[in-house]
Amino acid sequence: MFTKLEAYIEDCGLVIYEHPCQPGKSLNALVGCPITLSLRANLPTCLGCARPQKKILKGYCYRCSIKLACCDLCILKPELCHFDQGTCREPEWGLSHCFRPHQLYIALSSSLKVGLSRSIPSRWIDQGARQAAVLLQLRSRKEAGLIERYLIEKLQWNDKTNWRNLVKGVVKNQDQAQQQREALTCQLKEACGNLGIEPLHIEPPSIPWHTLEFPVESYVNKPQSWNLMRDGPFQGRLTGICGQYLLFAGNDVVVNMRNYAGYPIYLEEGSTCDH
Repeated sequence: MFTKLEAYIEDCGLVIYEHPCQPGKSLNALVGCPITLSLRANLPTCLGCARPQKKILKGYCYRCSIKLACCDLCILKPELCHFDQGTCREPEWGLSHCFRPHQLYIALSSSLKVGLSRSIPSRWIDQGARQAAVLLQLRSRKEAGLIERYLIEKLQWNDKTNWRNLVKGVVKNQDQAQQQREALTCQLKEACGNLGIEPLHIEPPSIPWHTLEFPVESYVNKPQSWNLMRDGPFQGRLTGICGQYLLFAGNDVVVNMRNYAGYPIYLEEGSTCDH
């Protein structure tokens, strides 16, 4: 069981809490307290070149987005890996990042979903999963991507999280989770056989689920997304942290912290503006 979760987003380089007297204070400790979130006036910093930029997208400037392997389409769709064609943007990075063991997993967030990662449990935390289990381990990211795509397209498995249901605390298929996990384990043998992939290890479904407990005092009833770049600073009583989302149930507001990769964010205790 993983507890005492910190509000952080994997590989995003976010600074979400700064305090002159308590620079390392956990955001968890502020659940139940009024806080103010705002963007600082200085320019965002590209996570690739580490230079201030007027505009970045998903943490990267335009030049890095077309140059770096971590910004290539195959990161979102691993089954499209083109390393063996000799066209990888950064072959050394590809070898160290993509050609290492990856896990295919099942997770219960807003509903049951499948996914792949080499960073467990941080990926589960990022997605707001309440329960999760590794299904099998593969040799590379491409192998994991091929099997995941097979499960989605051929066997109609879901790979998405409904963020609105997640922040409302709605969980579907919870009672059938173990039964569907057992069925999926059997289907994985079919997928591996049809794709000619030999997994490093298949996890038996009898292994207990990993349970994750998020610091949530209350969920949001009618979630409204707040954009700090468009809507400006926000203040409200923080009522929970669920994956990459900060919840403000009293205002029905949700702030997706992943949207601010590379942006300097200032968070302070107390209310300084009215919304």
